[in-house]
Amino acid sequence: MFKLLSSVLLLVFVSSILLSSNGVHGGSVTQTNKTLVINFNPNNMMWTAQQLRNKGVITNIAPYCTQNGNPPMICNLPTMPACDSIRLYGMSAIGIGTVSFSYPFNCTVIA
Repeated sequence: MFKLLSSVLLLVFVSSILLSSNGVHGGSVTQTNKTLVINFNPNNMMWTAQQLRNKGVITNIAPYCTQNGNPPMICNLPTMPACDSIRLYGMSAIGIGTVSFSYPFNCTVIA
């Protein structure tokens, strides 16, 4: 009985590691003036961080983004800073593992 339980727990542990190492696939980002539209897959995500990055400098954009977990995420920013990538970090709605979405994107600066 103990071996069976240990085997099941090991399988669950390995599966969670594999799921958590997977990132978000098939994403895209578009910019219209001060609005970013971010598409991601899988659906039903709980994002804990939404960031613009520019040469390692992080700008938190979470307060300006929709947070319903389904794509697209729409971010209406007061100003558009320079950026070279977008990063989202969170977990799936079923709560297994964490995922990271990093997408190379050059923002068009708008004051």
